[in-house]
Amino acid sequence: MAVATNDVYIRPEDGWVLVATSPTYLNIRPDNFQPWWVAVTAAGAPAAGIIGQQYGRGGEAAREPFILPDGITGEVYIRVNDPAGDRPVNQQTRFGVIVDAA
Repeated sequence: MAVATNDVYIRPEDGWVLVATSPTYLNIRPDNFQPWWVAVTAAGAPAAGIIGQQYGRGGEAAREPFILPDGITGEVYIRVNDPAGDRPVNQQTRFGVIVDAA
């Protein structure tokens, strides 16, 4: 296993950001309570107009994670649409990403 933890910082203007390629395990969790989106493609960034699946507003205002326990062949992208409200200086949202890309 090649498990690694990464911090990914995303601003709205970054658009779709690649976080994993063909992971056998993936866990993504933001560090604040803000909507964010996930898209998975066979290869390359999501097509124009793709909205993706929304996360970040789970029950009891939990920091809803995206967990992929069984692996896929493809690329996983995430994005945010609005600046992080608690970070007015750099407008970034931090995501903790645990990935096994074995």
